[in-house]
Amino acid sequence: MKLITDLQRFARILRHRGVGANVLKKAPQLPAAWNRARRAAIGDINRDSEGYYVFHQKQTAYSVEAIKSAHPVSHYPVEAIPASGIQLLGEAKRFLLERRLIPDDFALQQGRGDGCRFSRRQCRKTGGNR
Repeated sequence: MKLITDLQRFARILRHRGVGANVLKKAPQLPAAWNRARRAAIGDINRDSEGYYVFHQKQTAYSVEAIKSAHPVSHYPVEAIPASGIQLLGEAKRFLLERRLIPDDFALQQGRGDGCRFSRRQCRKTGGNR
C-alpha cells in the first residue's frame, strides 16, 4: 500500500505545481512510468483487497463497509483507459465536432500534457478550457 501513498503524494505535487507541456517535453517517459506504477498499485489492491480497504479507511476515516460499497475493487481497471472508455470518448468527440463546439479534431491518444482539452489557440482564447 506504500506505492498507493507514494502515487497519491506524487499526484498532489503535480497538481500543485501544474504539470504542463514543458514537464512532459523534459520527461516524455513520465506517462509510461505513471501507468507502470498505477498497474503495480492495482495489482497490489487486487492481491490484498482487504488490506486496501483498511488502508483507505485509515486515510479517510470512513468505515470499511462504506468504502467497499462506494469504491469496490472492481472499479479499478488495470488499463488506465479501457477500450470502452476510448470508444465513449470518441463518440463525445464526434458530438462536439458535429456541433462545432470544439474547433479542431484531435487524436484521443494524443497526450496534451498541459491540461487543455482543445487547441492551443482555443486554450489561450478562453483561459484554458480546463
